[in-house]
Order: sequence, then C-alpha cells, then structure tokens
Amino acid sequence: MVDTLITNGILLTIDNKRRIIYNGAIAIDKGRILDIGTTKALESTYSSDIVIDAVNKVVMPGLIDTHGHAGHSLVKTVAENTRDDWIPIMETFYREATTPKYWYIDGTLSALERLKFGVTCGLSYLGSSARTDDSVYALQHIKGIRKIGIRDIVAVGPAKPPYPNTYVKWENNLPLQIQASFNHNLEVTEQILLKIRSEKDDQLDITMSPPTLTVGGIQDVPELREEIESMQEMIEKWNMKLHTHAYTGQIKVAHEELDLLGSHVSLAHCTGLSKEEIQILADTDTKVCHSPSARSIIPIRCPVVELLDAGVTVAISTDGSAPDRTFDLFKELRQAMSLQRHFFKDENIMPPGKVIEMVTIDAAKTLGYEKELGSLEIGKKADIILIDMMKPHLVPFFMIPHRIAYEVSGQDVDTVLINGEVKMENGKVSHVNELNILQKAQEEAQAAISRGGLEKYLDIPKDFWGHTRY
Repeated sequence: MVDTLITNGILLTIDNKRRIIYNGAIAIDKGRILDIGTTKALESTYSSDIVIDAVNKVVMPGLIDTHGHAGHSLVKTVAENTRDDWIPIMETFYREATTPKYWYIDGTLSALERLKFGVTCGLSYLGSSARTDDSVYALQHIKGIRKIGIRDIVAVGPAKPPYPNTYVKWENNLPLQIQASFNHNLEVTEQILLKIRSEKDDQLDITMSPPTLTVGGIQDVPELREEIESMQEMIEKWNMKLHTHAYTGQIKVAHEELDLLGSHVSLAHCTGLSKEEIQILADTDTKVCHSPSARSIIPIRCPVVELLDAGVTVAISTDGSAPDRTFDLFKELRQAMSLQRHFFKDENIMPPGKVIEMVTIDAAKTLGYEKELGSLEIGKKADIILIDMMKPHLVPFFMIPHRIAYEVSGQDVDTVLINGEVKMENGKVSHVNELNILQKAQEEAQAAISRGGLEKYLDIPKDFWGHTRY
C-alpha cells in the first residue's frame, strides 16, 4: 500500500534520459516518488486508497519560479504607465503604506496564483524595498504562503541605502514614522531566518537579498563594502544562499571588488552583460534568473543564448506580478523563445526542450534543489502537476514537449501535488476558500492604495486610447 498512485498519464519526466512514458504511472509514498513506470507495471505492484486517473493528461514536474516579488500582487498595473517613477513610487508605498495584514494577504494571493498556474516552488523577493524594520511583515507574508501550501524561498535583506531608512508603522489606522539603520535591517533579517529555520519546515527557507547589485556601480563600492562584508558573514554563519538583481557592469564589480559571486548566488535579469561578465558568471558558477517579461529587458536584452553556451545555469522566471505580468511560467517559455529568436533572426534558437528544462530541472539547480526537485525520478519529492490536454488548443496531443512549450498556459493546469499532497484537483483548491481570498485581496488592495495616496494612478492615462504610444 502506498499513499497515492497516479495512473494512465503521459509522463514528461525531465530525468537524465528525458524520457516520455506513455500510459505511465507514479507511486508516491511519504511525500516522495517511490516508483515510476507504466501503468500496467505499477498497478500490478502497488495499491492505494488514492488513485488519480491521469488519462488525457500530461504529468510533469511542478514548475519552479526562481524570481518573483513579494508585495506586488496587490498593486498589479498601478502606475504602470509612469515607468520612470514606478520603482520609487512602490518603494515608498511598501515602506510607508503597508501593514502586516497587507503582507499576509499578498502572500496568500501570490501563492494561490502560483499554485493554480502549476508553480509548486517559488522565490519571493522582498528585495531592496522590503519591510525589514520589523520581522512581522516577512513572517506574515510567509504565513500567507503557508496557508496555500506551496514551496517558497523568501529573499530578504537590508533595504537600499542611504541609511537610516524611513518607515511608517500603522496603529489604529494612524501612521507612526520610524527609522531603521542598516544594522537593524540585518538584525531583523537574522530574526526572520532563525524563526523559519527553527520551525524545520522543508517547504520554506530564507535567502539573503542584498541591495548592492540593484544600486551598485564602482562609485558605490566604498560606501557599501562594510555592509556587504556584514551580509557575507551572516551568509557564511547560517549557510545561506544569496539572491538579488544585477545589470550591466555590476557583475564585474561584484566579482572583483566585492568577491560576492559563487555557486550559492542567483542573479535576476542580468541585462546588457559583456563577454567578460558572462565568463565571470560561468567561472564562478553563479546562476541567472531570466525574466523575459520584465521591463528591464526592453532597452537591452539578457544574453541568454550566450550565457547557456558559456555553461551558465539559466532559469526562466516571471518577475511577477507587477506592474504588468503574472506568475504564468508557461507564458514566459514562449516569451523567452521569441525574444532570442527575434534577436538572432533564427527560429532554431531556444528549442522547446531547453525552455522546459529552464523552469524545471535548471530552475531547481538555480535554487540548489536539483537533488530534490525539478524532475520525475525515484527518491525525489513528489511535486507534480497534471495538465489537461483535452482542449481545442492542445489536441492533437502528440509531440508533447512542443505542445507544452508552444500551446499550454497556466489555465490548463488541472491537478497539483506538493510533497505528495493534492493541493489542487480538477482546477479547484479545496483546502482554502478561493473566493474569500480574492475578496479580502480586493479590500486590502483598496485600503493600502488609500493609505499610500495612490488613487491617482488608478485612472486610465492620457493617450491610452487611439495613440501609438503614451
């Protein structure tokens, strides 16, 4: 007797041989894949009280989103047409208008969206605008994620300089202004780490997210060196990984001036890299999270093909979910292919199989989880999704990897298992009240926008209709 049997599916394993098993089955026990093979073979060997019939469905590893943003889900498209001002607008908003309730509801909503799109593991970047004045904000966000039950890595660390940073704490609907130094931010980061690690929840972890590469250039190094050294000490003390943004020119600085790169580091965006910087990433085994829908890629691309050819591990990520994107990784597969094919004027660039790897096994490697996640193999954690193929845009369902890369969307995900536990079945998440979550998200978004004075950014802007540009 095993906990769960999945039968009659088309298994896209992403194992070392990249096997596709038709009429395949998976035996799951104690949260892990116990066996994998044909339905005939496994049904003759195992029995279970829970049998999931995957007929006309593709069974594949859960998707892994290596870079998304905490806080963004409640401000989708707010101020999206004010690109030059959007980042400072939102940084001020997060520091001065958000409450513990905001972060809890945002965590719940973002995790629910990811789950329904087949993302079983995500990274949530609190980043340079994080509420690290108090641990309650990150911990409430984590509580929201736990309510949904996906796997998540929360990237948290000190906010951007100059210090001290100004925050607003809301008590009885009244604002109280407070300030926090770099050292205070770092102490709060450690508090969050210790709290999560003490709970020994293998579905949640913390990674350090320094602001250095987001603001850095050679001119910033003298002011930031001491702070970076403090963060590196904490990373070594607690065996943490490091995740942050990086752009042109910053890779060289991070390597040569700060000794910041390595196999424990993943960097989002990485646009405009030089050949030298690409080689640095390859030599240091630093990972890259490519977000093809991010606006940072519009003026200058991420050299994905060159990075891959140099031996760099590259994952595709969503950068979700604001100002203008979602957590649908299937959409990002096509965006990633199209961008590189247009640039090289070559439709043979970025084959479907490669981009599927970049949201499964390569994404697992990016986060250091390749021994546990990213493929359907005996002994790995049973993070599995089923895709309903009986739809007009997916039939006929032969050439399965092509169908996944070119036609599947997040809305086609039918069933999701995490640690072998069914979190969604037939498109329904039964362990939470979805409607209640959505209603509370709507209410809190409107309340937060009012606290932050962002109502003016909800209007349809000038030149929205009938023009070729704002």
